[in-house]
Amino acid sequence: MAGEAASPPKDSRTRTYAVVLVVVTLTVVTLAVILPVVLNRGPTPPSPPLVGSNVQVDVYESGSGWDGQFGDDPVVASAPNGSLAVAWEGLYDVAPPATPDGTPTFAAAIFVSFSSDGGQHFSAPRFVASPGTVSAFLPSLAFDSNGTLFLAYDNATDSDNQEIIVASAAPGQNFTPGIVAERGQDLGRPWLLALPSGSLGLAFGYAGLVEWALSTDGGQSFAPPAILVEGYLTGATEWGGGKVTLVGLSIGALTSQTVAVWSVSFDPTGSGAPQVGAAVTITMPYPVAVQLPNLSRPGPSVTAVGGLLYLWYASSNETELDLMTSNTNGSSWGGPYTIWSPRNTTIETPVVEEAPNGGYLVLGWQSTQGGYWKAYSAVYNVRTGLLSSPATVSNADGFPSMVRNWHGTTMGLAFSDATRFVLVWGDGRGLTGTYGLTHIYASGLTASF
Repeated sequence: MAGEAASPPKDSRTRTYAVVLVVVTLTVVTLAVILPVVLNRGPTPPSPPLVGSNVQVDVYESGSGWDGQFGDDPVVASAPNGSLAVAWEGLYDVAPPATPDGTPTFAAAIFVSFSSDGGQHFSAPRFVASPGTVSAFLPSLAFDSNGTLFLAYDNATDSDNQEIIVASAAPGQNFTPGIVAERGQDLGRPWLLALPSGSLGLAFGYAGLVEWALSTDGGQSFAPPAILVEGYLTGATEWGGGKVTLVGLSIGALTSQTVAVWSVSFDPTGSGAPQVGAAVTITMPYPVAVQLPNLSRPGPSVTAVGGLLYLWYASSNETELDLMTSNTNGSSWGGPYTIWSPRNTTIETPVVEEAPNGGYLVLGWQSTQGGYWKAYSAVYNVRTGLLSSPATVSNADGFPSMVRNWHGTTMGLAFSDATRFVLVWGDGRGLTGTYGLTHIYASGLTASF
């Protein structure tokens, strides 16, 4: 009809549709790239933990005979009700200096202190193991589901004999005298795990072997230990409703910075044979010397979230915090991934724990940022692989960075509830000696997950 516009040719319509489609596609792609940036919806690192006040834990009661001069190798554990226990190796000078450089002779004992407010205050240290002819050292702690606290420690009765003692304390009660879980020479650091089954597991090193013993009667006795692997034990974790994974360094090449990490995962009830993982070669920040039966420097630590194992360690001349992961019970590992790499600093004694609600890890370590040893903490999101900026936990400078062997080989980290945790460390503030021993400090921290 006259006055009506003619329809466009078919091929013209096709070209028009194609142009529109291209424009729409480009718009969608552009918005997909730009909007997350504009709206800040991309993955962001978690918030760093909020740090509470520093509390000196090794403050002894007047007249106790202990002056709190030195403390070493602290560990911490949390009870089902959220109360905390800290154990450490207390030292004091028992003889005039016996060496040309004036180094004193020490005796050692184990002390335990408690906190019911998330690490803001601690009870007076409770004396557990007698000094003198007995030297007690290298404590380990674990609470069972009933709130009973178990303590394992190495005990040297004379130059030729050593024991691993396991004592327990019901809530509000004193520690039992303890039982000998193992006796012999060259016994290494014990690791206690309270298992979901109600059993108590004890891992330890013995003359270059890693062994495991189980108690099914509340720590009153232990079955004969089983040898799991050859090497030096540096970490242990319970996960997946009852599995246990141990990690450590191989015996060979320990005077080199390139060493092999072993892992072994098993069901403590005896269901299935232990699964020894594939060896992983890592570069430690220092040659790892052996002071039988233990390593003289910290090694890797391990934890698990949702069936995935996380292996943490300091690497590359002590300037990196590295991570490796395994979803195969340690039979294979991915990584290493560098999680934190500050400049001009030294990192040691990394410790890691899973947050109670899962999905996050909290870490603690000590380093020399600013020229002095201090404690630091950060939050790691396992879904995004991002670490928060580190929070400085120490509120005072520790020993200068050149002081070595100052903190032992452990820090302590434990949750008191879903968002609060406590970090415990050796701290050289206020000490003028050169022996490398420290006071025991703690700080309560709060994390946002």
